Amino acid sequence: MIRQISIVLCLFAFLSCKKESARTITYEVILSNATSWSGNYLNENAVLIEVSNQKSGWKHSFKDTNGLLVLVLSAEPDTFNNNSDALMNIYVDGKLYAKGTYNNDVYLNIPFN
Repeated sequence: MIRQISIVLCLFAFLSCKKESARTITYEVILSNATSWSGNYLNENAVLIEVSNQKSGWKHSFKDTNGLLVLVLSAEPDTFNNNSDALMNIYVDGKLYAKGTYNNDVYLNIPFN
């Protein structure tokens, strides 16, 4: 009887500690009054990736299999005038998690848990 209870408890502990499935992260940049942008983002391996000459509507998605603690997105319009702007969105599992604009948030640096 004691042996059966131990096995059930071990199995329950294993199943309850099972890692959650990886969340899908999506970065998005939408421009207004500009044709391209440059900036960077933190990828799935926590490496800061630089990009340039990207078009409006750019998206990058990945599975967060490493348990990132911070999400980073930076976008600056390549056209410099008072009317140009870059809207930055970060989605987690398809839901908007954070947003910012170039004029207000040059870096969208979000604690993630």
